[in-house]
Amino acid sequence: KKITTNNSIQASPSVARLVEKSLKRDGFYNKENLDLCDEMILVGLNTDFFAKGGKVIKAEQEFLIENDSPEYKVMGFIDKPVKYTKTKTIKLVDYKSSKSKFKDCELDGNIQSLVYSLAAKKLWPKISKNVLVEFLFLRFPDQPAQQIEISDDGLKGFEYYLEHVYKSINNFTEKEAITNFAADQPMPPRNGGFKGPLNC
Repeated sequence: KKITTNNSIQASPSVARLVEKSLKRDGFYNKENLDLCDEMILVGLNTDFFAKGGKVIKAEQEFLIENDSPEYKVMGFIDKPVKYTKTKTIKLVDYKSSKSKFKDCELDGNIQSLVYSLAAKKLWPKISKNVLVEFLFLRFPDQPAQQIEISDDGLKGFEYYLEHVYKSINNFTEKEAITNFAADQPMPPRNGGFKGPLNC
C-alpha cells in the first residue's frame, strides 16, 4: 500500500533494499535499472496484484504432465494461478519484462498459453471450466495485460502436436541432425482446433 500510494518502492525501505541487493548481486545495479525495476513493480502491484474476487493458488506453481494417449511430457512453472470459484475460472498470470508486447499473430497459437491452459485443465479439473491466460507486460503501464482463452478443441489438437514433438525428440539421431534441417521441413499436421505456432 505504501508503494502504490507513493508511486515508488522507496516508500518501503525493506523492498527498496531487496531490489538494490538483487541488482548488485546480479551485476545490474545502476540508477537506470533501479528506476526500471521501480516502474515495473508499480505496474505489477497496480494490476490486480492481490486477485480481487479470487484466490492465488500458489506462486510459481510447478507442473509436470505425463500423458499416455496422445503420448507426451511437458513441464513448467506458472507465475501466478488464480482461482475464481463462483465462475469456475482459472486465470494464469505470467509477468513479462519484455520491451514489446505480443502481436496478434504471436498471441494466437502462443505455445506458452497453450501449455499453461493444458496444465490448468490437468491440475484443477473440477474448477477449470474456463481458463484464461493473462500476460502482464510490466513496461506498459497504460495497458499491460494481454489475455487469451484457448478452446477445448484447440487444446485437444495441441496435445497431438505435443505427441508429434515428443516422438520427434525421442527418436532424434545424429544423422537426422545433419540431414533434416528445419528450413527444409514442413510444419507437422495440425489437428483439431490447434493452429500451431505462427510466423508473423
